Amino acid sequence: MSQRYLATTAAVAAGLIALAAALNFFVDPFDYFGRNTLGIYISAEREAKLTGLRQHPQDAVLLGTSKAAMVDASLLRGPAKFYNAGLGGATPEEVTALVRHVSPTAPLVVVALDFFQYSDRLPIVSSPFPPQTWQDSFNYLFNLQGVGYAWQTMLGAWRGRPPTLQKDGSFNAVLWREHHDVADPAALAALLANQETQWREFHFSPDRVNELVLLRSALENRGSPYAVVINPLQVEDLRRLRHAGMGPALEDWRARVRMVFPEAVDLLDSSYSDAKNFFKLDPVHFYPEVGAAMLNEKVLPHPVNPAKTVSPPPA
Repeated sequence: MSQRYLATTAAVAAGLIALAAALNFFVDPFDYFGRNTLGIYISAEREAKLTGLRQHPQDAVLLGTSKAAMVDASLLRGPAKFYNAGLGGATPEEVTALVRHVSPTAPLVVVALDFFQYSDRLPIVSSPFPPQTWQDSFNYLFNLQGVGYAWQTMLGAWRGRPPTLQKDGSFNAVLWREHHDVADPAALAALLANQETQWREFHFSPDRVNELVLLRSALENRGSPYAVVINPLQVEDLRRLRHAGMGPALEDWRARVRMVFPEAVDLLDSSYSDAKNFFKLDPVHFYPEVGAAMLNEKVLPHPVNPAKTVSPPPA
């Protein structure tokens, strides 16, 4: 009896593990294997964007933080259609590492920079995207927690919910508009006050600024055109940043960007900083169509040809 019970238990356990592996492989909720056809319904940007870069070797590429990720890449006009490889909370070293993952056949790389990336909130990681190993694949396949993500993905698709990411890598802003584009002056005032508190607690990292030189080297080594832009800050957010005492650090960072990338397009306090260009209850992110118009008008017409540039100065 005990042997039959053990055999049955082992068979059930093996069946559950096999089911988990099958779901994780065929549904592929993180798009780790590039098999996901239902859409990304979970926070899986880093896995999905690496896969996306491999799947879009002929596309121009947009890189940066969630501000870049929010841009509707389908509206961008360049030498080819765009793949949006922007990442929420992207560190400078992650952006540099992603440049190295861009296919040699990509005709253009656009990098959007943000001041808040250059803090000491997280330790500097020299290799944020190490090569995938068979152990990584094994852990992904036989991860029971992943089954929950697979079910979440299938349910989201069956119910017709919009996925987190669009096919071109752009963040799907449908739900974001519903929750963050509602006029509520009191809520906005609270958000801006919180934003000022965060700026007061912000610690600028000169060491992280050195990543700019590595970024330029990565872009130059590709031998293909690229463009660099400093994203705009919402006018009230910028005012509160300066009120919090971060103005000198901001200008120091801005000067360092211009030193390493003299061709960079600086839109930090431009007309795009107008509050009307940002979600009503999100003073950090501009609208997807505004980001696309900004790049089309100010950045994409002026790519840098590496063959005509000089070596970057020391940071």
